[in-house]
Amino acid sequence: MTRWIAAALLLAASATRAQTTATCIRDTACGLTTDEVMSNDACPYFESGFLFYRHRLSIAAPTVVEATVTGDGFVPMVGILKRGAGIYSSFDLNTSGPIARTTLSISTPGDWFIGVFSRGGHGVYHLAVQCRPCNVPVAAPLPLKIEVVSGGAADVVLDVTGDEPLDVAWYDERDALSQIGGGRRLHVASVRETLRVYAVITNKCGVTTTSIVAITPVRERRRVAR
Repeated sequence: MTRWIAAALLLAASATRAQTTATCIRDTACGLTTDEVMSNDACPYFESGFLFYRHRLSIAAPTVVEATVTGDGFVPMVGILKRGAGIYSSFDLNTSGPIARTTLSISTPGDWFIGVFSRGGHGVYHLAVQCRPCNVPVAAPLPLKIEVVSGGAADVVLDVTGDEPLDVAWYDERDALSQIGGGRRLHVASVRETLRVYAVITNKCGVTTTSIVAITPVRERRRVAR
């Protein structure tokens, strides 16, 4: 297994250096199933010993892409990478069966490539590309101000949707480099001065920053005895 991983990493590094003829690049699209013949006549061998075909996929908005390759008579592998990148963002190091599958959440629009590989085998392969929208984080507006008795505790609760997992980090407006909390609820144990906070929500589809909420201490109102 280690030898396969080493070979795949070598292929990822060498694929952008090797000369690829125009016949080695095919256009594909979401929802499309393509039948191709893996042949040494169409594409050259790379020094890692793999036959290599690329399928160009244009992405216009955040998208989750699943690429499935079925090989007839050989064991395929499949990976997805950004055009111009030398390392695959996702890869299925298939070593035995006829089906290879990989899934990637793509947040950067542009041309991406689905690479189909064979370790020396020839034959027909079937590439199926399935896509769905990648849902970036969307946060409901936070209140402009939360008032709490000086020295008391305060909680800010975030209502957010988007593809899981969602990572939530809270920051003080005065120091954007230091995280003061995490999760969908920020708890401030003791409020003695105005604190202006916001949240940064991240998932594989993108990043969203919330509005700022001011947590303000107020004097406790004393009841007048009658």
